[in-house]
Amino acid sequence: MLAWPVKSGTWTVVVMNADGSRPVSLRVTVAATLPALPWLAFGLLAGGFLVGATVVVVPLRRVSRPSDR
Repeated sequence: MLAWPVKSGTWTVVVMNADGSRPVSLRVTVAATLPALPWLAFGLLAGGFLVGATVVVVPLRRVSRPSDR
């Protein structure tokens, strides 16, 4: 297992057998820490509730309003 703290920049990883032979077999697992992810998820969820409520409430209010005609 290889793990190291990553700093900003452009990264390239090269994988090869020690003797240069083929084939090369590799299993990769990538993980990241995103401190802003809970706030982003909460904002998207709240926005979804607001849009959903608007889509339901506005048509219902229009239907339940007595017509002037």
